[in-house]
Parts: sequence; C-alpha cells; structure tokens
Amino acid sequence: MESKNADVLIIGAGAAGLTAAIYCGRSGLKTLLCESASAGGKILSIDNIENYPAFKSVKGAELADRMREQAEKSGAEISEFDKIISVDFSGTEKTVSSKNMIYKAKCVIIATGSSEVRLDVEKEELFRGKGIHYCAMCDGAMYKNKTVIITGGGNSAVSAAVYLSKIASKVIMIRRKDSFHCEKILLDRMMAVRNIQIFYNWNITDILGDNKVIGVVIHNMKNNTQTMVSADAVFSFNGYKPDTDIFRDSIEMDKYGYIITDKNMKTNISGVYAAGDVCSKECRQLTTAVSDGTIAAYNAQKTVNEIQGDY
Repeated sequence: MESKNADVLIIGAGAAGLTAAIYCGRSGLKTLLCESASAGGKILSIDNIENYPAFKSVKGAELADRMREQAEKSGAEISEFDKIISVDFSGTEKTVSSKNMIYKAKCVIIATGSSEVRLDVEKEELFRGKGIHYCAMCDGAMYKNKTVIITGGGNSAVSAAVYLSKIASKVIMIRRKDSFHCEKILLDRMMAVRNIQIFYNWNITDILGDNKVIGVVIHNMKNNTQTMVSADAVFSFNGYKPDTDIFRDSIEMDKYGYIITDKNMKTNISGVYAAGDVCSKECRQLTTAVSDGTIAAYNAQKTVNEIQGDY
C-alpha cells in the first residue's frame, strides 16, 4: 500500500480543516488534508451564508471553493473521497490509514465535523435520497411546485424552509416544541413567508408510501393524538452528532462523543489536535470552526518545530 509522510495531517476538509491547512501551509509545513467526501464540508449544503464577517451574503459553495483554493495555494495537498479506516496515535509519529493510503505525520489535526441526526423512523433508509433528504440545496429542485415537510428548529431548518418556499408550492414545518431556537432575523424572515405552515409540538412517527413518499404520520407531544400529513418529501434538520467513532479508543471524549480539547485545541494525546464541530464546546458556528482551525494549526506548528529541534 502506498504511503505518504507529512509534518501535519488534517482529517476533514470543512471550515476548520481548510483553515488549519491554510495556516499550516503558510508556515512552511508539509501539509496533507484528507476528506471522506468533497472538500467544504457542511458549507457546501448552505444556500446563503449571512453571518460570516466581510460578506453580507455568500453562497456556501462559493465560500468553500475560496477556502479550498486558498489552502491549495498555501501548499497544502488535499485528497478527497479518502475515508480514514484506522488510526494509531501511540508513537511520536502518528499513523493514519485509509483504504488506499497510509499517512505518517508528526502532528494530526482532527476536523471531521458532525453528521445529521436521522429521523429514526421506519422506511427512513428505504426512502433516503428518494423522498427523505438532509440537504435543501442539494435536493430541493426535485420538488418544484410540490409539498415538502421540514423537521427541526435551528438555523439550518429555518433557512431551508425559506429556501424551499421559493421552489415548493407549500412547506410544512414539523416542530417538536412550541418555539424555534434560531436567530431572530431568520425566524422573522420565515414567518413572513405565506406558503410556510408550522405544526408546533408534533413529531414524525412514520413515513407513508411504497415506491415514493406520500406523507407522514405525526404525533402530538402534548395531547397524545396523531394525524396524517400529505407531502412529497421530508427534509430533516434534527441536529448533528460528531463523526468520532474511529477515534473512540484513542482520544478522550465527552459523553456525547465530542472530542475534549484544551484552549489550544490539544487533545489528551501529544501531537493530536481537534478543531471545529467535532470538539466538545457550547457554540458551533462557521466562525468558531475557523477560529479552532487557526489555533490548532498554530500549536501544531510549535509541536513540529519542537520535534525537529527548531525550538
């Protein structure tokens, strides 16, 4: 199997990973970045980003492309669709393996982010990509002039509702609670859209359909009743869980599976850092991911220099 050596190996090419790659590359470190999908991470699924400094509004895909271009210009080498299958952090030199490559590095920065929490109802996997979706930007166009359901109460769900309202004839929000936990500006924007209907205190318990989604069964969390809602698709935005399973035997984590770091983004393993949504912290935003990536890269540089005897 082919192998590659690096000063710093970054696992995950979302905002945190790409930022770390920019800083590591600019520091003159040999920087490799591997990503299990396309570089950009969750940014790619966002229509308009309006809370990133210097941009009143920017398309997620555009910002991801700019970050990638800057990382590569700094000297970082990016390998996409390169899923990591095992890690060994026991020695001074860290070993990380994918299906076709063995990486050896002085430092590792984990920036694997998080994945969508599933609906956890029958037929979810059967209709995944065929009526059950997790990305409005990716799949919304399929439902022009149709009825779609959205679950969730955060920024992603509310933004998706506004976006899909311009495509679908009707958007139905199924909300488990009696309020939303998103930014007020987004909530106000959604409330002003006429073709968005909101069901408060309801939860999806079943998906209806044989060859395609025709609706859902929902259960009322307060009065214990249920009813059927007709729709052509369900877009789920029920939160995220950390992509850390592969590191469970190597890194200290909190009870939810997020990696524990100190203020310098150091984990409990020397030479291993973590950055972005994969970390145990209160606030997970694009700006905090970029900050984490910067701090992790700065301290990884110091570690590499110490190993090389430059300090």
